[in-house]
Amino acid sequence: MAALLATLPILLVLGLMIGLRWSAGRAGMAGAGVALVVAVGPYGLGTRIAPELGIPIAVGGTAAEAVFVGPELPTLGGAVVGVARSSVR
Repeated sequence: MAALLATLPILLVLGLMIGLRWSAGRAGMAGAGVALVVAVGPYGLGTRIAPELGIPIAVGGTAAEAVFVGPELPTLGGAVVGVARSSVR
């Protein structure tokens, strides 16, 4: 059940983009909203997970981490591709 809940935001984004032809930004915001509801509700972010922080700080910290890690993803992706190419030779 937990795995199905975790896939809901991804399936929603894909469904909105492919099925309803929404833009990536618009579908991504809808997916982020569903991810927030799933994280706080069934997974207990801020109540069972990190209860000392509370819901607002736990969610805000997660969002801040995403903002700081996001710009590094192209660098990490390039590194992974480079390692994969060098190991194939």
